[in-house]
Amino acid sequence: MVLLLSYYTCPAILVVGLLSNLLAYLVFTRTHLRKVPSVPYMAAMAVVDSGALITDFIQNGLVQHGIGLITWSGVCQYVTYFNFVFIFLCIWYPVALCVEKFISVYCPLRKAALCTPFRAKVVVIGNMGGTNDF
Repeated sequence: MVLLLSYYTCPAILVVGLLSNLLAYLVFTRTHLRKVPSVPYMAAMAVVDSGALITDFIQNGLVQHGIGLITWSGVCQYVTYFNFVFIFLCIWYPVALCVEKFISVYCPLRKAALCTPFRAKVVVIGNMGGTNDF
């Protein structure tokens, strides 16, 4: 019964999660919200959450459906690496968002100079480059 339940819920969670993250990304990047300094973090979180969902589905969900994609040469290594990268970024983007909120509360007069959408994009891209430190 549990195996049958996970057989159907794993693809459903993937589809609902991907659609939700796509909608969040579009709202954050295509509306007037893109001018808010913390929005690049939220858009990046939607992207890396989608990546984490996809890599987890490749690792676990496809095996339940009898598809042995993970056993192909190199696929296991790449999927595992990207899964760790996405999980790493899923942890550090909220930390960066909290640091920005701390700056806006602790130094409200310097918020306009320190918390800009450009600086947030630099932090997002900088975090992607620093993920191979582990």
